[in-house]
Amino acid sequence: MMEMTSPLFMLPPYYKYLKTKYWKRFCSQWDTMFEIGMEIIRERQEELKSLPALKEDDKVDFLTDIIQRSNLSDERLNTTLIELMLGASDTTANTITWTLILLSKYPGKQKKLHKEIKSILKDGEDPDSETVHNAPYLSACIKEAMRLYPVIFNLIRQAKEDVVILGYQVPANLSQKFVIGCNNLDHTGMITRATLTPDKAVKITLTERP
Repeated sequence: MMEMTSPLFMLPPYYKYLKTKYWKRFCSQWDTMFEIGMEIIRERQEELKSLPALKEDDKVDFLTDIIQRSNLSDERLNTTLIELMLGASDTTANTITWTLILLSKYPGKQKKLHKEIKSILKDGEDPDSETVHNAPYLSACIKEAMRLYPVIFNLIRQAKEDVVILGYQVPANLSQKFVIGCNNLDHTGMITRATLTPDKAVKITLTERP
């Protein structure tokens, strides 16, 4: 489904009116996702019927929390769930995967990161948001992995009015694609290091893609 989205941005919207095969397939895939999302919500709602109401300080998963503590309709719940599936799970998994791959290729940096984490967390202690704030090298490694292997490789934007960019005339309503991945690897015009937390001058170099 995600592979089908990008071409639609670059084409005139005739497919909406002619109901092309491509458009029908695209809509069908979205419908399937929302059907799956609604099934998950219904199953969780049935499970919660046999459980006591949540207390204010109870810690539960996100879906349980918004079902019991919000006034969202099932349709809005489903939309929120789908957005999390598309915009959170996949992006997080991709970033973690490439960070681990890169660290495996640079054992010296992996050792340095391990030392930093061990200095912050006690044995058996789980990390939280505060851990990340106190781990500048961890943040640097993650952001460097995102530079080399960005989750979103390109962005599509549409000009609201006629504009000139770098000497090129861009008419209003024209869709333009910016390839982030290529820019991130352009060593002539982009910073090739992840320079984070300036007060500590944390710098790492993972400039070669495996």
